[in-house]
Amino acid sequence: MSNKKVCIIGSTPSMADAPYDDKSFDIWAISGAVFSESLHGEIKQATQENKWNDVHRIDALFEMHKRDTFAEKVEKLAKCKTPVIMQKAEDDIPTSEAYPVEEVAKALGEEFSSTIAYMLALAIYRGYEEIRVYGVYLMHETEYLSQRPGFKYYLGIARAKGIKVWADENTYLTSPAWRYGYDDIDKICYKINARKKKLEEDMAAQAKVIEDNRAIYFQLRGAAQDCADIIAEIRGGLA
Repeated sequence: MSNKKVCIIGSTPSMADAPYDDKSFDIWAISGAVFSESLHGEIKQATQENKWNDVHRIDALFEMHKRDTFAEKVEKLAKCKTPVIMQKAEDDIPTSEAYPVEEVAKALGEEFSSTIAYMLALAIYRGYEEIRVYGVYLMHETEYLSQRPGFKYYLGIARAKGIKVWADENTYLTSPAWRYGYDDIDKICYKINARKKKLEEDMAAQAKVIEDNRAIYFQLRGAAQDCADIIAEIRGGLA
């Protein structure tokens, strides 16, 4: 810990807005924000908004999954010059460090529902006075919704300790979507529907990328088969 402020970086578009040039912040990123591969090595396609590998500075990288789920990333993690926080230190990842899970759980309680929750808990445990969160939504897909409570739990602890926590207002992570009994539900639903529409547009863009790649794949497969046919014809002609 070299500063009193830290940025937690996820892998959604707002990760590009983090203050990478502000040296008063430590920068902590999940591995998915830095490497374009998914856990199992599948390449994630860049979009106009979300350009993978757009994290400009890293002071610590977090990979909190079991080793057999990120086998495709090991070679890259081994080349990291900054600390790689993991479940345990790995001999073939020189800068890897074990996450102090027992100590953090004892100090703050155990609600580790996501890598982001682990990061937020560690930031509190290490005594940061300000925490900013970029590139994290946790508001769509069943998996992300199940991860949300852990973040909110540690957010409550941070606030109780007087730690300033900020996140993109579109995430609803640091403030509720509405004030029960006071707010106009129709206006709230309109805002959420606007967010849903944007997500559906992003999904359609990704579906097009997948379809385009399928077409390229079949073109390449056809060309490879043509080569095989030509070889067979040549060999047959020489028989």
